[in-house]
Amino acid sequence: MGHESAAPPTVLAVDDDPGVRESLGLTLEEHCRVLLAADGVEALEKLRVQPVDVVLLDLLMPRMDGREALVQIHARHPRTPVIMVTAVDDVRTIVECVKLGACDYVKKPWDEDGLIARVHAATRECRDEPGVLLVSDDVAALAPLHLALEPQIRVVETTVASALRSTFRPIAIVFDALGARMRPGGCSLQERFPGAPLVLMRTLDNVLTQLAGHGVISHAGLNTTVTAAVDFIAGHYAEPLSVTAVANAVNLSVSRLAHVFPETTGLAVMDYVARFRVNIARRLLHETSDTLDKIATRLGFADASNFSRTFKSVDGLAPGEFRRNARGD
Repeated sequence: MGHESAAPPTVLAVDDDPGVRESLGLTLEEHCRVLLAADGVEALEKLRVQPVDVVLLDLLMPRMDGREALVQIHARHPRTPVIMVTAVDDVRTIVECVKLGACDYVKKPWDEDGLIARVHAATRECRDEPGVLLVSDDVAALAPLHLALEPQIRVVETTVASALRSTFRPIAIVFDALGARMRPGGCSLQERFPGAPLVLMRTLDNVLTQLAGHGVISHAGLNTTVTAAVDFIAGHYAEPLSVTAVANAVNLSVSRLAHVFPETTGLAVMDYVARFRVNIARRLLHETSDTLDKIATRLGFADASNFSRTFKSVDGLAPGEFRRNARGD
């Protein structure tokens, strides 16, 4: 058994379109307890009488639009995360909503698995759930593990120095000794978090097996072909990549890889590549002062504009705004 929340999250979906409300309910009902509201006024009334873990909030609504509802929710329920779910695709609007308190942004029409993953991630953050602490000074070394773990459990990835100062409550620590400048880090981490088992990073499947053995996750080992594909992506993420290139590297047809890869990872090959690069980008944006051009080149993007579009499609924020939020600017 993996480490799961004590109860499924309660989600309040707010949209003035009955069809959208119904669609949100159908998307979430197997994973969450779903409440529905037609506008901001009704949402605030339901929040007054019912504890909610996450709010999914439309932007353009009558009576009280999403901006005003967001302000009111943030003022009255500051610990309740709000995810904007809207067809509006304007950077200024997204940035404004984040500044007003939104924790995330999902564009209509949404990807079902992506929406569910964001709801669970917001719930873990809201409940301050413990999780797995990934520690490496190499920004890319633990990216495949991060992507493998985050559908099941809260994940925090950081440097050795930051880990030793962290207030996060890990139920397990994965330490990449090869990617750490501070060799005694393993012992120091055990002293800092004495109740959490320390797993040394060897291979992806080995670590997943060990974490499953500790009861942290349900074992989700990758098959040999998908492991090889992930290893190839990890070794070539800074180069131009295509499904054909990955398929050729693991001796599969493109159609076969396109079938087996999402079965195991939950993502299409190029979606995985995008998330892999964005995972690394988050650390570079937070831990370095590198320009967007430099980060884009380092991660294999054609240019900073392409990097920004991909980052926004995955995280809902432009990379510059993410950097300002991460640093508290």
